[in-house]
Amino acid sequence: TGSRGAFLALLFASVWASLYYAHNRKKTVIAIIVVATIVLAGTSIFSHRTIAGLGTIVEYQNTATFSERGRIYLWQGTWEMVKDYPVFGVGRDNFNKVYNEKYMPEEATEFHLPHAHNIILAGLSETGIVGLFGLLLLLSFQIIMRDKLVESLLKRF
Repeated sequence: TGSRGAFLALLFASVWASLYYAHNRKKTVIAIIVVATIVLAGTSIFSHRTIAGLGTIVEYQNTATFSERGRIYLWQGTWEMVKDYPVFGVGRDNFNKVYNEKYMPEEATEFHLPHAHNIILAGLSETGIVGLFGLLLLLSFQIIMRDKLVESLLKRF
């Protein structure tokens, strides 16, 4: 996405993976592969916009100029939507329409939002508790399978 948060997470993950896997000689091969993959993925996102965005991390800039408050307004409106449609939500891809019609706070300025910019609120607003349960079940399954995959890879080395 080219976001500062994603880039910082990429850097953090590469350092963590290096330290985690490199302490054991057998795991060094995995560490090299993981770090190489992360570095290749990281260099593919460099653009003028990304580099300029990273500059704002180093230099302190007032967050009000980036309208970070807009996200808080979005979450407030989304939470009101969730309270009105708790079980099944407003339906897939209906978030922007319903949000603009009834739930957008007066202070908010962004009209073109595909989702709530928060995975839990996005799941709750579009699919309700039923869909959020499915999303959390899917995420749990992926975490469990990831752990099993890593474990089986480590046994091979």
